[in-house]
Amino acid sequence: MLTLLIFLLWLTLLSFEGWLIAGFVVAKMDQWLRGSLALPFAAIANVLVIFVFTVLGVPLALLTLGAAHIAIAAVLFIISRKSGILYAGERDMELRPWTKKQKILGLVCSILLANAFIFSAVHSVVLPSLSIDIFTNWTMRSKVSWSDRAIAFDRSEARGVAKPQYPFLVHGLQIAVNEGNQIWSDRAANTVTWLLTISSFAAAFLVLRKLRGTFMALCTLSAMALIPMMTIHLSAGYGDIHLITYGLLSFLALAVAVEHDKRWLAFSAVMVLGALWSKSEGLYFVFIPWVCALVILGWKQELSKSSLVKNILISCLPFLPFLAFLILKGLSLTPHESDGTFGIKWEGFSALPHALFGSGSFGVLWYALIIVIIGILLRNKKNPSLLPGTWYFALLLMALLSLLGVLFVYLFTPNVGFLLNGQSFYRQMLLPAAMLISWIAISLPRTSSSTMVESD
Repeated sequence: MLTLLIFLLWLTLLSFEGWLIAGFVVAKMDQWLRGSLALPFAAIANVLVIFVFTVLGVPLALLTLGAAHIAIAAVLFIISRKSGILYAGERDMELRPWTKKQKILGLVCSILLANAFIFSAVHSVVLPSLSIDIFTNWTMRSKVSWSDRAIAFDRSEARGVAKPQYPFLVHGLQIAVNEGNQIWSDRAANTVTWLLTISSFAAAFLVLRKLRGTFMALCTLSAMALIPMMTIHLSAGYGDIHLITYGLLSFLALAVAVEHDKRWLAFSAVMVLGALWSKSEGLYFVFIPWVCALVILGWKQELSKSSLVKNILISCLPFLPFLAFLILKGLSLTPHESDGTFGIKWEGFSALPHALFGSGSFGVLWYALIIVIIGILLRNKKNPSLLPGTWYFALLLMALLSLLGVLFVYLFTPNVGFLLNGQSFYRQMLLPAAMLISWIAISLPRTSSSTMVESD
């Protein structure tokens, strides 16, 4: 009971802090969206606090972490009250009713989504140690750091915490909600990362709703969540699912920024920062593709160059000290020591078609994505008036560069072994898949009109 109380107190504090941060990043945001983003924003704030404590040698304890977050929340609350943005927001209002076919399909999608999320809840909350690699490997590293009262940087597997150069957003969140406990709780650690995953997907749904209406958002989220590998990883644990959600939110927020409101570019930038802190692959699979998309948007004058520079700095500047920290400690910038050797891995090229189209991990996903994307491009070439805007090519570029980044890692580095044995390749391909599914939804006509109504 005490563990549950401590967990709920931490969850309340972190969520309140994240809710306040969301209000600063985008001054007028739908309150449901702001609430769903509370934990994703709080996780970023928490990892920054823990990194500062790590550098300064401050022990990770209830008093230090609690005082830091209470102070941050108090300052943000005072400033938000004085600036008048505490409760400022807007909401989407559907004006066009669904057709009968849409209602039937929407019901089917809702049932399938509920089944996927119930499955993930059971595996994360009810049976938190069911999967050895998900709930022992990652959570064990968090447990050791919690016991040490400092992030562990072991260089061997003696305590199960090697590969310390994984950015520790997940570890930091699991450590925080266990501060105050006398005994480590796997259930608390895995529940908070599951909540981070689910709240991030809820936020993705609400951003898609803003872009293309509720029906399209529901269908799009269903297509993502029901990819067999995605359904499994909704149970959280691996840092890849958080890399996926932060990368997806950065992609969707960028779409809102260029189609509706330039202020959302800051939101997109902060989500890129979250991807960097989730896993080192965020540098290659999210940050670089995102910057390339911004360069295209600046060139097409969709966004101002000064805004681009400012937000690029927001997305990476708080992460650069971590890279410098690793160098000073003599650690690799990647958790895989052999990644520095490059060359064509022919065995990967022969295994790739089977991995994408024949192994069953993705089902018909990549067949469908290729066919639909080509169809949309051909349709828009014949009917340019159907284009939602030239910016949608920049979003497609971001998704494709993310895809190419994953393929490069597994076809030109020793990581080809993880393609051959069916490990990390499959789950990291989920990020470009989610982006491409979202791009398809954004490229289609809006299914229901909406307007923004400012709330009191």
